[in-house]
Formats: sequence, C-alpha cells, structure tokens
Amino acid sequence: MNYREFDFKSYTDGLKIAAYKFMPDRRPVAIIQISHGMAEKALRYSSVAESFVSRGFGVYINDHRGHGKSAHKKYGYMGEGDVFLKMVRDMRSLNRVIARENPGVPVVLLGHSMGSFLAQRYVQIYPETVEMLLLSGSNGRNQIPVSKVGKIVAKTMMTVMGSEKEAELIRNAQDLMFNKKIRNRSTKSDWLSTNESEVGKYVQSSDMGFSFTTSAYYYLFNGICQNFNGINLRRIPEEMPVLIFSGDRDPVGDYGKGPENLEKMYKKNGLKNVQLMLYENRRHELFNEGNREQVIEDVTEFIKKNLPS
Repeated sequence: MNYREFDFKSYTDGLKIAAYKFMPDRRPVAIIQISHGMAEKALRYSSVAESFVSRGFGVYINDHRGHGKSAHKKYGYMGEGDVFLKMVRDMRSLNRVIARENPGVPVVLLGHSMGSFLAQRYVQIYPETVEMLLLSGSNGRNQIPVSKVGKIVAKTMMTVMGSEKEAELIRNAQDLMFNKKIRNRSTKSDWLSTNESEVGKYVQSSDMGFSFTTSAYYYLFNGICQNFNGINLRRIPEEMPVLIFSGDRDPVGDYGKGPENLEKMYKKNGLKNVQLMLYENRRHELFNEGNREQVIEDVTEFIKKNLPS
C-alpha cells in the first residue's frame, strides 16, 4: 500500500485533520478528492485509491472530524456548532493543500453517502475549486421528510441528554429502516453491500460502525435539508459535470428513486451535463461490491471525457 499520511489544520477552527495521498509516478491526469461516508474512515478507500492511481490519477482523502485519526475525543463526536458545515470547510482546507502541491492539475470531487451530501454542499459554496462532482450512494429530495423528523428527534435528545451523548435510538432506527428489504440478515449492516466479506470487515472494526452523537446527527439532518434550498442549488455552475452512481438496491437512495430524483432536480436547475448510472442488484457501497472494477472504469471514463482539454 503506497500512500503518504499527513495532517492539516482546518481553517474553520484550527482542528487537526488527518489525511492521506496516493500518487502515480508521473504527473497525474487529475486529482480525485474523496469525501468518505458516515462511521467509516479514509483508509477504507485504499484499494479504490490504488485502482485510480493505476489509471493515472492522484487521490487525496481526509478523515472527517469525528472519524479515523481526526476523532480527537471519541468516534462520532465532531465538536460544537454546525459540524456539517465544518466538515465541508475541512474539505476546502484539504483542497487548498491539493492545489498547492499540484499546480495546474484539475481536481475532481467524489463523495460517498454522507460524503456525497457534504460534496453537494461543497460545490454550492466552492464551485470554482473543482472541475466536476461525482456522487456515490447519494439521494435527492426524497430524504427531506425523514431528515426533518430526524432533526426534531436529535434536537430533543441533544437538549435532554447533551450534545456528546451517542444517539443510539437514531442509529438503530436507521439500520432497521435500511435493512427492511433484506431477508436472512446476519448483521445490522447487511444493507451496505452484497459482499459478506466486506460487511464483516466493517462490523468487526473497532473504529467503524459507531453511532453519531446527538449534535452530529442534528447538524447532519440540518445540512441535508439545506442542500435542497433553492438559493443554494442555484450556486452550482450550469457547466459543472455531475455523475450520480448508485446500486438499485441501495436503501439510502430509496432503491434508485433518490438518485433519479437528484438527476432530475439538477437538470431542472439548469445543469447541462448530468449523468446517472444505476447498477442492477447492488446495494449501498458500490466500491465494495463484486463489480467494483467496472464501477471504477465507468467513473474513470466519465472523468476523462469531461476534463478540460
């Protein structure tokens, strides 16, 4: 595994954020900045990064605050205030490192799951810093009703129990909802992938699969709702290429309905280059499914086709 670990200070509050970079031997075609999902970590994407490196890309990825080596107090607790927005600003801080170390190389933003929701906000605030947006395991307006209820529940729990208390009630309800169409479940995380080995690694890891705190859930739900504010949506440039890719059995995306909604919404808001790829009989984590290399090849083709000449 060939990567360099480093850290940087978030420009928001100076928090030390852990990050990793994977680079080819030659000048990269582009840099892929990855924003990972909820309750996982950056190095879970090592094999994905190496596949992209073998295709000529460089890859940078940070542990979001409250995750991996960026969890300075405990997993799932990200500090006080709007931590959804702070994670987005952490991504901007990493983007500045990328630009400084790779002048003139285009940057592509790839977000998975929670990381895709952060990436959606990122291109609303910092559109000029990336060439295109890639969204894996994402969702559209479908999630707003659940997020609004989640906000109320998380706010109530935060008031009663404090901002640092694990919100096990919400986490258990989430797993129950996401697993409802899976028969003969062996773990509460079966909804992640049809690949039992990858699910097993996730479940058995001591630094993944944790519950968010009440405050982290509150700001996550709030951030998701803000992503679909009309003013925010109109900040995305019409020319920005967007690739949305998901499994048609992904419960986070309402089994394909969410990504379809997201595609229609972006096109309705004037985006001229939006592409949707739905993979049959695949669940939430396409990069941990049996067709991973095909997914990476499809993503590679989209990137190369839409890079500046």
